[in-house]
Amino acid sequence: MSEPGFDAYDTDQKALTSLLTYRIDDTWTLRQNLRYAKSEVDYRTLYPAFPPELQPNGDIARVIWVAEPELEALTADHQAQAIIHSGAIEHTVLAGLDYQHAVTNRRTAYVGDGGILNLYNPVYGNFTPPAAADFSDDPENTIEQLGVYAQHQMNISDRWFTTLGLRSDRASTEVEGERDQKDDAITLKAGLLYKTELGLSPYISYAESFLPEVGLNARGNAYKPLEGEQVEVGVKYQPDGSASFASIALYTLREQNRLVPDPVNPTGQIQAGEAQAQGIELEGLWVLTPNWDLISSYAFTATEVTEGTPGVDEGARLPSVAEHLASVWSQHRFAVGGLAGFSAGAGVRYVGASYDGEDKVKTPDYTLVDAMIGYETRDWQFALNGTNLADKTYYTTCLARGDCFVGTKRTVVASVGYRF
Repeated sequence: MSEPGFDAYDTDQKALTSLLTYRIDDTWTLRQNLRYAKSEVDYRTLYPAFPPELQPNGDIARVIWVAEPELEALTADHQAQAIIHSGAIEHTVLAGLDYQHAVTNRRTAYVGDGGILNLYNPVYGNFTPPAAADFSDDPENTIEQLGVYAQHQMNISDRWFTTLGLRSDRASTEVEGERDQKDDAITLKAGLLYKTELGLSPYISYAESFLPEVGLNARGNAYKPLEGEQVEVGVKYQPDGSASFASIALYTLREQNRLVPDPVNPTGQIQAGEAQAQGIELEGLWVLTPNWDLISSYAFTATEVTEGTPGVDEGARLPSVAEHLASVWSQHRFAVGGLAGFSAGAGVRYVGASYDGEDKVKTPDYTLVDAMIGYETRDWQFALNGTNLADKTYYTTCLARGDCFVGTKRTVVASVGYRF
């Protein structure tokens, strides 16, 4: 229902990252992580006016939407770690400060008259692309966040492991022409694990989260920060002297101010109030032989919007969250002509069905095949990774307003790495 050659989702992304570690002595270690990133997007689409009205003769009215968002971000994390022994207890104390500065801009155009298209006898070219006068600039949105954190881990006789962390965040959101929004929060995390002589390690953990949301809503106001809390219990299994590993986890997660697609505004997002997720995750790494590994995982996730819009999304499942996820991957290391360092792997990923956020539109499940081959020396790494090797056409998500998004086609990436 669009026009040949008009629809586009073109991105240009640049990033520069540094990860620095300095070990002062056996006790103290300093780390600094920096990242600068910039992205530009050209998004163009022509689609039926909402709500779609198909005329008896097959005509349908269309609208045009063009968006050109930009994001520029700098993030930094500085931390100091000390490992201290006190009798049978090993203390790992970590303290740090992190900072992020993100600026978003967006240029958009909405044309209500995108031309009539007859679906029974389509004749293309009956539309006028947006002119310069159709474009407008959204207010610039700037987010600054400063976090200070501390964490204390204890290893007691290689049997009991405890973690206690505290974090304080202060965030400022500036919307051009609007009053600044300031948010702050103190979040906690704690965990307890006991390692038995059989290699079984039951554990329990609790964590809170606070994350400013980048961007503006349909009214041009800044989004509220995303806040959450999670409780998890599980068991890990790793026999002494073995590299094989297995785990099972049960969790419940609750979030507030989560962003979801706006069901009445195709170009925006809304904050859905409160949502929860409960699930189970199983994962295993099996060393079949010294040169063969097998990795498998499965996850079941049940979600619900607990506080939303009655009659729309309240009580519905969260959009685009698959209830079932599963994967199997096997990798083999080998030599060619007496030259060691080669590896090859292949695997299958299964993504179960998901819904649109209102339990009206269902996105079908799909299965993809991936593979890789690589070569590694002491200093160099060469790899060729392929995803969706069968070039399967599938949909990643379908929204309540009716549009679906096609998944990534076959992708092959070659990479070279050098250690020094």
